[in-house]
Amino acid sequence: MNKQEQNIMLILSSFAEELEEKLGESIEQIERIKYYEKFQINGIDFKDIFITEQKDVDGNISYHVYSSNTSREIIRVNSDGQTEISPELKKFLGEVDLEESMLENEREGAKLRGVSEKVKDKEIEKNQEEKVEEQIQQDLSKEQDLEISYYREIKDNNFDDRTKSNFNGCQEKGIAFDKKTNSFMMVVKINGQFQRAEGFELAKPTMKTVISLDEKGEKVEKKIPHALMKTKDTNKEVSITIGQYGYIEAATVDRIACGERIEIQHEESGETTQGRTERTLMSSIKAEGVEGLHNWAHEHEELIEGMEKDETIEKEDIEDEISNGGKHIYTNEEEKLIEEAAKNRAKMSVEGFKKILEEETQKNEDIEQRIDEAVEVAEEQSRGK
Repeated sequence: MNKQEQNIMLILSSFAEELEEKLGESIEQIERIKYYEKFQINGIDFKDIFITEQKDVDGNISYHVYSSNTSREIIRVNSDGQTEISPELKKFLGEVDLEESMLENEREGAKLRGVSEKVKDKEIEKNQEEKVEEQIQQDLSKEQDLEISYYREIKDNNFDDRTKSNFNGCQEKGIAFDKKTNSFMMVVKINGQFQRAEGFELAKPTMKTVISLDEKGEKVEKKIPHALMKTKDTNKEVSITIGQYGYIEAATVDRIACGERIEIQHEESGETTQGRTERTLMSSIKAEGVEGLHNWAHEHEELIEGMEKDETIEKEDIEDEISNGGKHIYTNEEEKLIEEAAKNRAKMSVEGFKKILEEETQKNEDIEQRIDEAVEVAEEQSRGK
């Protein structure tokens, strides 16, 4: 592969990584990416165009045209063949036949610079994983009879600090699943050989619940992981879940004084650091310690207790709340609603109204419903004077 080809592969790889991060856990997967250095649509010239073929879980194919990066999607063709064009370009482009445009541009071979087949990439990745699993089984079978069927490398250096473990000198660390014992194990690679990591017990299936904070500190989820792994620190555990695509997902768990388990997710193999644990969230947790998590859990006790398993609460400002003694931080919109209700309905100070809101209403209810209830309490208190 010459230098120009290497550069094109780098461009395709960078775009694919950015798009995978943008899609996140959506139901769509990238099947193919085409990169055109120059591309003409209805007589208008574009530079650095990426056209993707994406497939959902039902097998429906859609096509997407991006200009320069994933934030500039200019054309989309859905599975029914309907074409959507960004408003700012529609008046210039008119009607677009994407398939015909691609054929015309590809007649000039220099315009199409590269094609990335993601299906092939996944097959290569799967083969690599199988080779690692075989090596783990071979290396560890010297001590016991194993049948390794899953392995996922843990990339996040925060994991070391969160589990109070020392992985210095290890080439990699990760979690493997052994079919024969039906358990997960922490393994490390040292001098090219895999071995069991010290300070981590075998993890078997569990029915215990954890409160999971997502990597960006924006979502709370109540869930039951597949397994919980004990560590040498009785207050630290590792939760293990098998994701929807069959990958092992590992997270660190703090057992706090009230008995709750608080889970923090971490970056694993195949994920970018941008898509996983935010540094600011980790800094907040490190600064406030377990006490900060404890305060946060208690301030949200009613909300957490009211959650069903697998239920998700969006837009929780977890990072700021942990640093704020666990107290909920109201959004600008919520602040306006509270201020208006305090002044015009409850006829009292905003701070006084907030106190009623915090102490007398259920935190797992809608904010407008809580405000209505707080107004009623304020009116009763006023009549009782």
